[in-house]
Amino acid sequence: MAGQMKVEFKGDSIAAGFRALQKLGHEPAGMLRAIGAALVETTHQRFERGRDPQGQPWKPWSRGYAAITKSNSILRGRGGAGGLMQSVTFAVDGRGVRVGSNKIYAGVHQFGATIVPVKAKALFFFVGGAGGRVFPVHAKKVTIPARPYLGFGPADRAAVHEIVLAELRQALAARRG
Repeated sequence: MAGQMKVEFKGDSIAAGFRALQKLGHEPAGMLRAIGAALVETTHQRFERGRDPQGQPWKPWSRGYAAITKSNSILRGRGGAGGLMQSVTFAVDGRGVRVGSNKIYAGVHQFGATIVPVKAKALFFFVGGAGGRVFPVHAKKVTIPARPYLGFGPADRAAVHEIVLAELRQALAARRG
């Protein structure tokens, strides 16, 4: 008969495939490490592009700060918040993976904040500028807009999808060996 296809299942092959998939489900640490590394990479890409997980641009610097800063990269300068990008890491936690930063100011940049003095009449700090100059600043408050860098956007979804598919393919291919 023309256009015919024959599919044959062999019991041992199917059972081996299910065992390989079951092992992947019970021992996901390797796959989770790969996912964690990929999510750190997509987070670094967000810093480089100055965009949130959904691809929206971060809010620009205030005019005053932009006028005196020596860096044109939001959250990527040396020291201070510039160390935030390098601090992003992951940890495999049982059957999941966590991505984040241990920097005390990480949440301020992720969610935004308004900083006000607790005991003094004003905040006092120094800001580095072009040519190595340092400027003293007095302010009643400082508002830092949210510039989300952590999250799960389309790039993260695509990276995780590729890793899971590769792990499934590898598990199923191993049954033949």
